[in-house]
Amino acid sequence: MATRRTIGAFLPESHGLKEALLEAVEVARWAPNHRRTEPWLFVDLGPETIEKVLTLNDQILTASKGAEFAATKRKQWAEIPGWLVVGCKIADNPEIAEEDYAACACAIQNFTLSLWSRGIASKWSTGEITKQAEFAKTCGLDPENHRIVGLIWYGFPAKVPTGSRQRTVDQILTRLP
Repeated sequence: MATRRTIGAFLPESHGLKEALLEAVEVARWAPNHRRTEPWLFVDLGPETIEKVLTLNDQILTASKGAEFAATKRKQWAEIPGWLVVGCKIADNPEIAEEDYAACACAIQNFTLSLWSRGIASKWSTGEITKQAEFAKTCGLDPENHRIVGLIWYGFPAKVPTGSRQRTVDQILTRLP
């Protein structure tokens, strides 16, 4: 766990990614879930859907940051070998909805650690595109009933950065009598 890093650049190699994906989703579904609602939904995006997402992102970025920026981002995103969207069923009860979102975040942690155990890196994105109803629809989710928790990119890392946490255990752990 201490060596896992968020990776944004991946090698083009995809051999073994689909098998790793199935194993990682299996591990993800064992995340803690207070009321056993199992609210998570995993959507493995294929080439046609990825192309639709790229086009949607082009539109969003062209409007906010210009066509040149959008084209650069499209090129970067088009090289990502694995795309997974994690959605969460929206509960009517606000307390359950919060618990379910937390459970989905735990599922993503399990998912990324499972991939990392096989040498596969990931990046959990909650960028602007994930907040768009059109994105949810493109990914087969109903924005009225599902919340996007993240877009997870995965693949073999082009480079693994080194680093450590800034705060120590003593700085974040309080012991009470």
